[in-house]
Amino acid sequence: MNDERVYLSEETKSLGLHWIQRLKKEINKNKSIVKPKVDGLKTYCSDFRYSRTFQIQSKRALMQR
Repeated sequence: MNDERVYLSEETKSLGLHWIQRLKKEINKNKSIVKPKVDGLKTYCSDFRYSRTFQIQSKRALMQR
C-alpha cells in the first residue's frame, strides 16, 4: 500500500486543481453568508446570558427585601 503511487496525467491534475479552486470559492462564499448568522447567534446568547443573570439578581434583591 505504501509503495503504490498514483500517477496523474496533466489533464487530470488541472481538472483536480480547478475543482479545488471552485470548492474554495464556494466555501468562502458560504463563510460570508454564515459569519453574520454566527455573530447574531453569539450576541443573542450573550444577551440571553445577561438577561438570565439579571433575572437571578433581581430575584435575590426581592428575596432580601
